[in-house]
Amino acid sequence: DQVPRRVWIGIGRKAWAPQGDAPPLRVVRYADDRLAADVETHLVEGVEVRMFSIARTLVDGFNPRRGVARDVALQALRETLRRGLASPAEIADQAMAAGAWLAMRPYLETLALDG
Repeated sequence: DQVPRRVWIGIGRKAWAPQGDAPPLRVVRYADDRLAADVETHLVEGVEVRMFSIARTLVDGFNPRRGVARDVALQALRETLRRGLASPAEIADQAMAAGAWLAMRPYLETLALDG
């Protein structure tokens, strides 16, 4: 429900970061194994775009180093579960893989029970 001020882009730890002002970018660096994990390809206006799955994106939002406000991350988690866009099991698997399970667990368990 929110329009981000920047386009977020994930790149490798040693990769060249794109420069420029349009669109404004938020560059996030990942280890190679995490950068390749849970990537989907979508067709956007005739162009193939690689992006993380919804479950993976939610988990990244709970990582305090990413700079996403907790209320925004919780709203995204709540809406994802309400709309059935990702299952609690998918989200939990991604959280465990990213080392974010302890941070996400209470929220995921509470919202999954409310649904």
